[in-house]
Amino acid sequence: MNKKIQNRYNANLNFMHTEIAMNELKTFFEYNFSEALNLLKVSSPIQVHKGKKDLHSFTDWKRTTLFKYGFTQGEGLYTNLRSIKINIPIEQYDPFFTEEWEWEKIILEKHKNIDYLITEANNIYSSIKKTEEHMKQFHPTFQPVLPKGFQKLSKVELESAIANTAVTNTEEKLIKRCGAILFLNEYKNTNDESYTIGLLKVWNPLLKSPVTLFSIGLRADVGKFNSVGGKVDQTNLCMLLLKKLNDQQVKPYSWKEDNDVKNISLGTK
Repeated sequence: MNKKIQNRYNANLNFMHTEIAMNELKTFFEYNFSEALNLLKVSSPIQVHKGKKDLHSFTDWKRTTLFKYGFTQGEGLYTNLRSIKINIPIEQYDPFFTEEWEWEKIILEKHKNIDYLITEANNIYSSIKKTEEHMKQFHPTFQPVLPKGFQKLSKVELESAIANTAVTNTEEKLIKRCGAILFLNEYKNTNDESYTIGLLKVWNPLLKSPVTLFSIGLRADVGKFNSVGGKVDQTNLCMLLLKKLNDQQVKPYSWKEDNDVKNISLGTK
């Protein structure tokens, strides 16, 4: 739906207008995100967790689907992944239901390096920034808070910064000061090859705390193909750009009546 919310509504949008705004945000982001990374949207199964354990690896599903669909180098997929936790009391989990954009793309051997990973991270961040600017036009209370770009910080640099200061909550203070940081962590697999993963955290001024917007990583499979992929957190992105204080305001959640779960509802105020 492309209908704009009229100026008379404030940032604490009601149920209907929050739905309109979320639909606009997700549609706009998906278009720019898929264009920037050359991804095709596909349907996917629901990811199920039993306790804290995944009942199947979604990375394996993405890579298998890339092969099944016949994608080639520089092409990939993304999907709107829904995850639930089962056999555990709902009140013990926050949240018990999550939504994320999961994605994966085939890459060449020469792209298995930190520079390429940062390039793709920049593409994702650029899509987020475009979405933030779009939502400002969509409704005047959705003022941008993200910096133009993110800073990069390796695990070694972070550990050094923490060791060389007496200040507590060093990571949090760094994120607040920079606005957005891509935390990089290199590791080695059993074949002694070096790989890198990244985690993009930004400062949410409304919550007064850092939140994770996306993760990204390089993967290899000897004899098949190399890929880059990750996830974008829908809940954190919607809360940040729509100025929401509670995750129940931007996603389906449970509500109880007479101690029974009766429905799945969007808990907006």
